[in-house]
This record gives sequence, structure tokens and C-alpha cells, in this order.
Amino acid sequence: MHLPCNGRCCAVGVGKEILRSVQAVPERIEATGMPKRQRSGFVCREFRLGSTCLQIHCRFSASRPWLPFPDSVTGCAVAQWLRDTAFALVRRFGTCQLSRVLDALQRRRTGRSIRGEKMRYHTPSCFEDASAIAAAATGVTRFLAGGTDVLVQLRSDLVTPDDLIDIKQIAGVRDITRRDDGGWRIGAAVSGAELAEHEALIAEWPGVVEALELIGSTQIQARCTLTGNLCNGSPAADSVPAMIAAGATVSVVGPEGAREIAVEDVPAGPGMTSLRLGEVVSAVNLPPRGEGGGDAYLRFIPRTEMDIAVVGAGVSLSREGETVTAARVALGAVAPTVLLVEEAGAALTGSTLDDTALAELARAAEAACRPISDKRGTVEFRTHVAGVLARRAARIAYDRAGA
Repeated sequence: MHLPCNGRCCAVGVGKEILRSVQAVPERIEATGMPKRQRSGFVCREFRLGSTCLQIHCRFSASRPWLPFPDSVTGCAVAQWLRDTAFALVRRFGTCQLSRVLDALQRRRTGRSIRGEKMRYHTPSCFEDASAIAAAATGVTRFLAGGTDVLVQLRSDLVTPDDLIDIKQIAGVRDITRRDDGGWRIGAAVSGAELAEHEALIAEWPGVVEALELIGSTQIQARCTLTGNLCNGSPAADSVPAMIAAGATVSVVGPEGAREIAVEDVPAGPGMTSLRLGEVVSAVNLPPRGEGGGDAYLRFIPRTEMDIAVVGAGVSLSREGETVTAARVALGAVAPTVLLVEEAGAALTGSTLDDTALAELARAAEAACRPISDKRGTVEFRTHVAGVLARRAARIAYDRAGA
């Protein structure tokens, strides 16, 4: 069954209601005609729905193993009832994830989607071909550069692409080159490990490199990319505030040709970007550093490493002598998208980074925050930490600019 996708799926709410329904209506189980011996052994142990997979684990006495919900629907009437209940509840909460989840499960078992289609894997030789494939695709499309997001989403059944476009075979995607204007061009598939070994780039943009190095483990560093971190659309992406503070742009190839857009214009919301249909990012561009420039990125996480930023702050500035001549400040994980806080940059410009300027910077950063409260931090905590990190990152960037 293929359901339309509209609205958002509240996985936890749906699962809890399914569990309550199973526990509260034992007569529905009796109505199936299941023998009493098996009925007495029935247990609904757990559910998983949404970002992982749609499963309700059932046990029927000792004669049946724990049965994955989708595979058991043809084997017992109870599981069929659970299936119908799940569909009804998901329709109530929204069906954003359901058809994708079922499609992924079907594809995993048979190699074909619910519609009978196989996933198509493409290895274009140029970005124009990659763009043409994406523009012509009618289903779910994903680009594969590093794969640290796409492959996880695919394996967890969050997304099962109809077309997977691997750009790693395109010439230049793993090159780091100096541009004619003195800036840098970083290919779309340059990994964090490769970036961390480029001494000239680190000397000019240490904050950008350090931000990408914070993503994941050593193994992840061998694959993660600036482009993927940006296009994944996470408000908590570590490298994005650093790129925005640096004034970075991205080169984009699409059906209408090539264009260059500012990094801050790419995020459009959680998991969303402003890129048009068929467009693909071919490179990240960093501007010339110039004399007297420095940048830094800091984040707060509950653990010492390998965690998602509760708050992130990137600062890039230029100075002449002791005076700041230009500054850009970006904040992550405090709004639906990473923010460029122009007021915070203005608070630093013209100052010598004295206490008054830093206090104004913190106030501007806090005023720009629009966070949520969750298990990782409250609105008040995130807002306060944004100001603290902005001050600290500004001091580091200032010291680097004078080195």
C-alpha cells in the first residue's frame, strides 16, 4: 500500500498510542479466534516508527519467535489488526514518513520498491550530467559525496532514494585549489581528513577547518564534507556557521546553468535547502583572507566529543592594529537555520574588542536566538550559551588576526 506523503509524522506519539491500543483492547485479540494457549502468551514488546523502521514486535507463546511486524502480517490475524491500527494512527498524525518507511522495508526484502522499481545508482562524469539526471528524476533523489548522512539515512530507512547520484567520479571534486583572486576552491567531495592536512588553507582559515574536524569520529572524518554538511540542512551543522562567518559561497550547477550563492542563503529550514530542482553544489569557495584576518568556531556539547552542537558560534574578523575593521558572526542550533547575525558583527566593527564591545556582541547574539527547549537544552540555556560562545570565539579570532 502506497500512501500519499503530507504533514509530519510524530513517531513517538504514534508508537505510544499503538501500544496503548494493543494493551487496552484485548477483546480484539480474542475475536481473531486464536487458540487460548497462544493468546495467553501474546505480548506486544516494543515499537519503532519513523526514522528507523515501522515495526511492532509480537510474541505468540513459545512456539513463535519474535516476529517483525511487516513480515508477520500474512502469518497471523493479530498482526494484520496491528497493521490496520498503525495505518489509521499514522493517517491521524500525518503520513510524511510512512510510505518511505514501507518502501524501504519492501526494497530491503525484495530489492524493489512498493511500486516495483529498483533504486537507480548513477555515476555521472560531470556536474552537468548529474544535474540533468536529478532534473529528470520523478521520485526521491539524493546526491552522494561523502555519504555520512545519506548512507545513514538509507540504512535506517529514513530515506530510500529512487535515484542515487554519486558525484565522486567527477574530475576535481576532491581538489583544493587557490583561486585567481587569492581565495580557495574546495571540491564537493573533499573530506575532513583531507582538509585537515592542507597547511596553507589551515593557516588562512583555521576556524573553517576546525569546525569540519569536529564532525564525528576519525572514520567519519575520512568521508564527511563541507558540501554534505551544508546540504543536509541541519540547524546544528558545525561547519556551516564557520563557513557563513568566513563569507563563503558555493558554486552550483543546475538545468539553467551555473551560479554562485552565499552559504547563508542555502539553508531553508531543518532538512531543507533553497537549491532548485536539479541543482547540485560543485564546490565551496572561501574568499581571500588578506592581512590581519582571523576566524574561529566554538560549540557547546554535553559530551567531550562526537556529539551534536547544542549551540555553535563562528566569528571571522579583520583588524588593523588593534581596531577591528570588519566582522561576521554566525550562530548554529539556536534557530530553524544557521543564522548570520549582522548586528553582532556590527558590535565588533570599529572596536578594540574591549569589554563594552564584547558585551554588545553577546547581547546581539542572544537577541537573534530563536531556539527550542528539548532534552539537550532549554531556550534560556541555549540563548545564554550563544552569547558566551560568541564572545569566546571573537577573542580567539581577534588573537589569530594579530598573530
